[in-house]
Amino acid sequence: MKIVKLIALTTFLALTSVQSLASDDDWKTIAEKKVSYKSETDTVNPITSSNYSHIKIKCTHGTVNLKKIKVVMNNGEEKVFDNLGVLTKGMSSRSLSLPDKNDAKLDKIKL
Repeated sequence: MKIVKLIALTTFLALTSVQSLASDDDWKTIAEKKVSYKSETDTVNPITSSNYSHIKIKCTHGTVNLKKIKVVMNNGEEKVFDNLGVLTKGMSSRSLSLPDKNDAKLDKIKL
């Protein structure tokens, strides 16, 4: 009887934890970059050229301190986000709103 309760509790916890992560499915990966611990800045270019309204930065390994991020659009417009903090494995930054004038597309991200 104890095993049945344990299995039921485990199944419940697994289902509720998957449900709480469902909002992550709304985000698409637009680029991946292994950052160098030797350099102070890294540039990330998106895989596809599309219009995006928001981005998030996700750390998949190690730890990274995001002091400043500069987003450059294909029309030359730039937006700077300061002091996003330290991300460790599995953490994401807050949602960052991109400029959306004249159907500008994301060109690059400087970390």
